This record gives sequence, structure tokens and C-alpha cells, in this order.
Amino acid sequence: MWLCLDCGKETEPNEELIYCPNCGSDGVPADTSKRLNISITWHELRCIVMWAERWASSSSDKKNSERLLRVVYGIADRIQVQHLDQECGLTFASELSELRAHITGTIEQNVIREIDPPKLPD
Repeated sequence: MWLCLDCGKETEPNEELIYCPNCGSDGVPADTSKRLNISITWHELRCIVMWAERWASSSSDKKNSERLLRVVYGIADRIQVQHLDQECGLTFASELSELRAHITGTIEQNVIREIDPPKLPD
């Protein structure tokens, strides 16, 4: 199966397929037969994801930045649902969301470009 990194939809491999049939992305799909099992701590994974999130957010092209962030958040969400027992999310955005849920008032930041998180397919 092929996995669209923009929306998380899996499709049958098809060499003639140019765009994701679900979201229209022209990004290179991942081959799900090449999934890995990696042994690292949740904290190490958070560091990697947050660095990727920061890098994606730093693009001067807002449209490109938002697309890159959707990919990072989609990957983080697919990992997160496999490990719901963890105390915190993988992204800085999820940490901000948790803070905002517990603190009254405004929390401002200039670390990441904030976008609406992607919705994983059913």
C-alpha cells in the first residue's frame, strides 16, 4: 500500500497515479511495506518531531510551510495514536494546546506557525 503523507490515506500502488485520490497531494507516497520498528524514548522522538515542526514552520513561503506542517503533524498523529499511554503529545503545538486548556488568558508564541491540525482518515 501507499501512504499519503499529507492526509494519511492508504491506497493501492499504481504507477499511473499522480495525485492522492483523497486529498490531491502530489507528494511522494510512503511504501507501507517498508514500515520500521525503532527503539527510542518518547522524549527522543519528541525532540525529533519538534525540530521537524520548527523547521517546517520556518519556511518563508506560508503555503509551503503549512503543507510541511500538515505532513509533520500527520506523521506525529499516526505515531501518537499508537502510544496513547504517553503523558504528553509529540509536538510543540500539542503542548501549547494542553497549556491553553489549563490556563486562562492568552498564550502567545513565535516558535511555530499555527495551523489547523489535519484530520486523520477513518
